[in-house]
Amino acid sequence: MPDRSILLAPAIRDTLAIRKIAKRSKGSKIGGLVCPATFRLIRTESEIEHAATQHCYADRAVATVREQAARIVGQTPEGDKFTHILDLVAITFKGLKLGLVVKHSSKAAKMRLCDFVATLAPWTPKRVADRVLPLTNRDLPEFHVRNAQHFLSVRRDQRNVFDDLVREAAPLVVEPTTIREFTAQFGGGEFAFRPVLRAIFFGTFVRLEDGLIDADTEIQFSGSVEPDLDQDRRYPMPGKAH
Repeated sequence: MPDRSILLAPAIRDTLAIRKIAKRSKGSKIGGLVCPATFRLIRTESEIEHAATQHCYADRAVATVREQAARIVGQTPEGDKFTHILDLVAITFKGLKLGLVVKHSSKAAKMRLCDFVATLAPWTPKRVADRVLPLTNRDLPEFHVRNAQHFLSVRRDQRNVFDDLVREAAPLVVEPTTIREFTAQFGGGEFAFRPVLRAIFFGTFVRLEDGLIDADTEIQFSGSVEPDLDQDRRYPMPGKAH
């Protein structure tokens, strides 16, 4: 069996956005991230759009996200025609497609975002999105976005012996235990902390409180050692069927 620690990740693939990201202007923040499942580049053109993308990936049911996913042409109840490019579409592993209209809360209030989404949804083809939902910065508290950033970061890691140690020891965490206490048996530190974050993300551990995940966050065994789904997608073992 090859040592996974020396295997390389696939090359980054280009974005699937239907239009190019606009040049940077006042108030914009061009950025990007890489989908941990498909290794496709996702470009974002505002801070809230970047945070919203990270928010989607904080849900382990989400397989991938497409930005600037589709151009929707429709008509308002008053008879006015409109064209709208859907900001994001989150696609789950089961194939459900969730379209997101992402706006800052100040702009959302002015444009009556919920009413706009209600108008947009019937004109959105099912091949594009099964549902269309509004999303604002009020849905994205700072601690949640930072946790999402951390989850994405640890999912990019090559796995190591600490992941195996965490899986073996997880069923013993039957009482609320801080991450600091749990990882002390492995020497503590970042190398032990990051596999625990992966175990939280994939569902082996549940965290017992909201807020930013850190060394003092209490965790407990979920009742099942869940597989690291990224591992097989990233480093398929020779001869394994897919």
